[in-house]
Amino acid sequence: MGIEIVQLTKEDTQYIPTICRWFYEWWGKDEGFTMEKLNAYVENSLCQERIPQTHAIIENGKIIGVYQLSVNDIDVRPDIYPWLINVYIDYPHRGKGHFKKLMSSVKDNCKKLGIHQVFLYTTHNGMYEKFGWQFEEEFNTFIEGKEIQRLYSWNLDELI
Repeated sequence: MGIEIVQLTKEDTQYIPTICRWFYEWWGKDEGFTMEKLNAYVENSLCQERIPQTHAIIENGKIIGVYQLSVNDIDVRPDIYPWLINVYIDYPHRGKGHFKKLMSSVKDNCKKLGIHQVFLYTTHNGMYEKFGWQFEEEFNTFIEGKEIQRLYSWNLDELI
């Protein structure tokens, strides 16, 4: 079966508990999310022909990572969209080349949706640049403990 990256649909409910657990531990509990709220969040991010969308990395039938395309991500930056959000690879599967496959999938799926430029914010420095992302600026998120983040953009028209 190997590794594949798939766009999740409303029928892919078996993956939702794992995604919710990852999100809860990663950022949800700090931002006051309950598991019920995260479940609704993920369930409502399974659009097919528009964003929000959720894409999963599946290895031998088991979810090992996820990313989402979304209209918004951070309250203080409503001026820019769409966003690549919640890029996550489960710890035992990191460092095995999955991120490169994920970035290729992001590019392909954005192009299918007619997205020419996408944004993300992160504390990582040097990670996304390897795939053509451009650092734009540091900005204040006003999220306690995570105030200063790095804003990136990816111009997909330049990636032929």
